[in-house]
Amino acid sequence: MTEYDSVKVKDQLGRPEDKGLMVKRFKDNVYIVDGPGAIYTVSLGTAFVIGNPTKAVLGTNTLGAGNSSGNVLQRVVNNNNLYFEPFLVTNFRDAITSADWGITTVGLLEIANAEVAQSGSIAYGDQTINYATINIFFLSGSISTLTIEATADSTNWETLTLTKPHTFTNKGTNLKFKLTNTGTAVQIEYITIEYN
Repeated sequence: MTEYDSVKVKDQLGRPEDKGLMVKRFKDNVYIVDGPGAIYTVSLGTAFVIGNPTKAVLGTNTLGAGNSSGNVLQRVVNNNNLYFEPFLVTNFRDAITSADWGITTVGLLEIANAEVAQSGSIAYGDQTINYATINIFFLSGSISTLTIEATADSTNWETLTLTKPHTFTNKGTNLKFKLTNTGTAVQIEYITIEYN
């Protein structure tokens, strides 16, 4: 088989030894969703070596090992102030969530009766949040059994109406959402939240 320089393929076609060669171009539709970006910092605290002989033993300790105070969230930013949650990963799921968040490889949220799905910070520290509009795309179940809430200050939960802009009474810089089901199980494909 003959190898071809991809830049010169057109010029190399039609050689006698290559009769029957066919080049076909394929077109694929690939949709890329720009998800939220979260920025964390890690504080090493007093882990530096000066004045601490137990943290400076070459070959036995990693610089600063043992004194890290963990990840501290600094910002969550969304492209065009639009949060998109397809439930493929659990990065923005809060620990309080009792619903099944991301139960299949294609992404899905299932909220049974008396279960809660609550996000962590989905927009944080970037700007004051004045309003939010939520859209929920259902696979099964009814909106009538869901209570939709959001908070802009991470403390005061306010009730939202699906697809209607909600102006927050308690404005803030830490947006979260919460869905509570009081009826038959609901399956959700994805959620979008637009905010200012």
